[in-house]
Amino acid sequence: MSIKYPTKMPTYVAPVEVYQTARSMGPNASVNLQYNLTWIFSIDSGFSYMVRLHFCEIADNITKINQRMFEIFIYNQTAETEADAAGWVGGNGIPVYKDYV
Repeated sequence: MSIKYPTKMPTYVAPVEVYQTARSMGPNASVNLQYNLTWIFSIDSGFSYMVRLHFCEIADNITKINQRMFEIFIYNQTAETEADAAGWVGGNGIPVYKDYV
């Protein structure tokens, strides 16, 4: 799938290579309920951090809003309860990012 950047999003925000390293759950929703995609980063304590997450629905078969929804947790806190990358931008192949402070 080719990445189609929105007109208000310069490509330097996240080059195509960012989306080529994508991770995704499998197609079986029942199985997915038993697993999480998790990243762990070491950070220095005593600082505040902004976390920028990049999303792009790259599956050809995900074409509808709310077809793939997920939750986002940061440091065991709920950041999003009904995340929907395709829904945020109105389709697949369109990148979007979300910042969490």
